[in-house]
Amino acid sequence: MNRIGRYILNGLTVLSLLLCVTTVGLWVRSYFVFDAVNYVSWDFFYPARVTSLHGHFAFVTLDMQVQPDTRGWSYENKRANTNEISDFLLLTDFFKLTRNLRIGIFKWLSGEIRDGKTVGASVLVIPHATMTATFAVFPLTWLIKLIRTRRRARVRSGNCLECGYDLRATPDRCPECGTVPKRANA
Repeated sequence: MNRIGRYILNGLTVLSLLLCVTTVGLWVRSYFVFDAVNYVSWDFFYPARVTSLHGHFAFVTLDMQVQPDTRGWSYENKRANTNEISDFLLLTDFFKLTRNLRIGIFKWLSGEIRDGKTVGASVLVIPHATMTATFAVFPLTWLIKLIRTRRRARVRSGNCLECGYDLRATPDRCPECGTVPKRANA
């Protein structure tokens, strides 16, 4: 079980590292390009959207039914400097708020969209920095564990902690870097 657990943890670490790097890439891209991935359910026709703009992810759901021919996945991107996109990010003129809940760095908005007709909508806004930090936890934990394991192996094998020189012949002081081992101090 220990070996399988290690494989699972290493797999999660690699996946988390890939997601972290991807999020950093999207973060940088979000200042130049507005990206949106749309999904319309096959059963209920309620659209959902994930957008990336100006350092934020926005998860949007609309309480409306759409035409059956628009079901499935779609992708759109635009230049990030247009007024339309700024309005979408700031949710001015585009979104009449009925609820604005801020919990720490997360923002949850609920309200009505004003584009000709009233439609209920919910928006969850998360900064890219939060996603990057979250995805960096596994790789950083793995790196710290690797450093500690190698340091313990150096101590057990009788090597210098600073340069890795073999101290079996000179246990009182490292001839390579001059470091006095902790065992010799006592």
